[in-house]
Amino acid sequence: MKKRIISCLLSAMMITSAVPFAAQAFDDDITEDTFKDAVLIEDYDWLDNNVYFKIKEVYLRYNTDTDSAAISYVQEFPDEICFKVSANADIDDISHTAAEIDPELVLNFNNILTDGGYYITFRSRTESGEYKRIKLETAKLLYKSVKENVMDYYNCKLGQNFSDTVYYSYLTEYYGKGDIEEKLEEYIAETGLNAKLELIGKSDIYETPGASTPYYRYRLVPETELSGEDHLALAKDIYEKTELIPNGHVFENLIDDTTAGIVIDAVNSVEGDANCDGEAKIGDAVAVLQSIALPDKYALTEQGKFNADIDCNGITASDAIAIQKMDAGIQQ
Repeated sequence: MKKRIISCLLSAMMITSAVPFAAQAFDDDITEDTFKDAVLIEDYDWLDNNVYFKIKEVYLRYNTDTDSAAISYVQEFPDEICFKVSANADIDDISHTAAEIDPELVLNFNNILTDGGYYITFRSRTESGEYKRIKLETAKLLYKSVKENVMDYYNCKLGQNFSDTVYYSYLTEYYGKGDIEEKLEEYIAETGLNAKLELIGKSDIYETPGASTPYYRYRLVPETELSGEDHLALAKDIYEKTELIPNGHVFENLIDDTTAGIVIDAVNSVEGDANCDGEAKIGDAVAVLQSIALPDKYALTEQGKFNADIDCNGITASDAIAIQKMDAGIQQ
């Protein structure tokens, strides 16, 4: 029976071997419910956001009871290969190995662990500093190359998104020294806006011993009730006419409901396990060939691709043959 199955697989390989390996599909979308109560905004460059990575989307949440707001900047986090190695591992040698596999694969950082060893991360970065996607075959080849030194952790994180959120107690609240009051009063007078100016607080900041500079916090409060979008539009108009930027507080949020992407677990993976059922059998070879012939209908998961890529050269019919041989006991 097994010989007949292998014969069928070889025939399928002859039919499908000319079909190119489908491009990796990454789930880049934030989960549907993450920002269900927020408004997508497109005009945000004028705001002081302090974000570091490439911005994908920006969302505004607005509390009509308090007129407070939160603006979340969803960013693309660079792909990473993260793993732990033993204390006697040669970090320079591992970096050299990574560079031989992919010259753009660079050591991002390494930390000494309390239980001995090192925690290492690699990212793919061009000479100009632009981050690139890490190919699964690159991640697997590096894993095979350093496996003897890996402790209990080797993950490849792909297509990760995260958000930095700036919180505003009031979208037209301003903090600083100098002529804030004068600028806001001039804005109200020139625009004829029906609004009042409120002094929220004052503090003394000591720049040199014995000398203080007062900092003020003012709110420009419209007399009419505004939606979050209208309040943000007013803040932008104030910025364009006065160069005053609303005062906000930045919080980094690497939390589950604002991340999306794929995490590949190498340590607990099973070589050849294309369907991720915990073992490598003839069905996995079938799954590989089906994914090549009809990728839209029989797509493998990213973990399945990682497991099934025996030769670290992307998913091909050769991997199906290798899995058959493993199941038949011909190949380890």
